[in-house]
Amino acid sequence: MDLLGLEYFTRVAARKSITKVSKEYHVVPSTISNQIKCMEEELETSLFYRGPNTMILTESGELVYRYACRVLSLVNSAVNELKDQNNALETINLYVETCPLTFPKIIKGFKELYPHVSWNLIQNLKQFNGKDSSCNLLLYASDEKLDLPNNITLFEEECLIGVSAKNPLASQKEVRLADLAQVPFIQRSSLSVDFNAFLNRKLEKAHFHPVSYDCCDHSITLNEMIAQDMGIAFLPWLTWFHYNDPQIALIRVPELNIVRYINISWEPDQYLSKNARAFITYTQEFFARLTEAR
Repeated sequence: MDLLGLEYFTRVAARKSITKVSKEYHVVPSTISNQIKCMEEELETSLFYRGPNTMILTESGELVYRYACRVLSLVNSAVNELKDQNNALETINLYVETCPLTFPKIIKGFKELYPHVSWNLIQNLKQFNGKDSSCNLLLYASDEKLDLPNNITLFEEECLIGVSAKNPLASQKEVRLADLAQVPFIQRSSLSVDFNAFLNRKLEKAHFHPVSYDCCDHSITLNEMIAQDMGIAFLPWLTWFHYNDPQIALIRVPELNIVRYINISWEPDQYLSKNARAFITYTQEFFARLTEAR
């Protein structure tokens, strides 16, 4: 059982297809199929249920998959630590699921201090998998503050009502839900899966169902629609703060108290480079300054 065979095996398990993985590695499907068959013969068990267009792990396969991921993670960490000792690990892979207007400012500030560091910024992942590449960090939001050894909560962010400065509501610091019952909202489209799910959980708990007339999925466009008094919308505080438009006012709704937490996370078994650790520290300091600015 060699490392390349383990790598093929874990990729097939993740993608459920030999054909897709063969295209990733630019080899013929039989190369990968033969590697998996060799593993099954060596282990004297079937690792996959084979369907016409899919490969599903058996119970034995799931066990092997867990160990294979750990083995590959350790090997990857060893390689990366050696590279880091020789200052050859200068790319940070950052998976971004939140704060689209904030993280470019973070990157710019960090690059001023560490100009030699390059970036691989990835968005719109269906599922974060830190085992796929080195020095992986994930910037994401959660409903609750998390207490995990591989996670740091950076910021507690309110989600408030954004209204145009022209709107009569803009003169109020707080409003009640009853005041918003018939006010048209601009809703984010179904593409904003994570934010919509978060928002819906909070609104369902408060038994509030906004009247929505328009739909938008682009933060800057949404803000401009609010500024033009085309409707009101729920805005995360960071989105409003970095857009910095005096034509938009934020109003609190005490009955809702919608709060989410901005986190940075990493795979617990992966080696973190010196640059990645420096970025975590810089990000903590960046959000600490934002907390003071509120």
